[in-house]
Amino acid sequence: MNKLDWINLKAIILDVDGTLYHQSKLRKKMLFQLLKYYLFQPLQIKDLFILYHFRKEREQMAGHQYEHLEEVQYQMCADKLNLPVKRIKSVISKWILEAPNKYLADYIYPGLVQFLQLMRKEGIKIAVYSDYPASKKLAAMQLQVDLVVASTDPWVNTLKPKPKGLFYILNTLEYSASQCVFIGDREELDGRCAIQAGMPFLLISRKRNEADQFYNQLIESYTTYKTRNNAG
Repeated sequence: MNKLDWINLKAIILDVDGTLYHQSKLRKKMLFQLLKYYLFQPLQIKDLFILYHFRKEREQMAGHQYEHLEEVQYQMCADKLNLPVKRIKSVISKWILEAPNKYLADYIYPGLVQFLQLMRKEGIKIAVYSDYPASKKLAAMQLQVDLVVASTDPWVNTLKPKPKGLFYILNTLEYSASQCVFIGDREELDGRCAIQAGMPFLLISRKRNEADQFYNQLIESYTTYKTRNNAG
């Protein structure tokens, strides 16, 4: 893990999926739930194609800016599958935006809650920047933060790695990029986003053991910094 400049740090910005919890574990859980549901709903099996193509189209949209991203993402999938936008929205809302939330708390990374509590106690702001709406996810994990921003927010309308979302956070908190750090799990999206914003970046490993140590290592790093600072 790269060392943080604790002296000048004013805010920590976090991605959500794969950054706050074990995404691979959640995906296995949701795959089981999907198979169990559609085994008894064979007439709705096309929903699985909706989920597949929505995610695929979303990945291909990375780095693009749209006037109405929230609507465009559904329309592109609807056009691809020749289905009503209403059905696309219904399936995505159910299986991507709602159903996983009740399992999130089970997969939170060790030390995350304690780390966020420590940072807030020390006066460091906590912001979240995700390509998907994150407020309900944070509520499901009972995580308190100071600011939540999504790429689909009308004042952003831009997907990572373009840094418009990070710039919005900086402007809102009134901090410079050098006073913040962005933490994420995808170098090609979160990492590049941070670089383009001129902001330090910390990458969470996709190796389970290393990811499980990440936030506890940050706590240890900060505790060491405070001890040395107080001793000085």
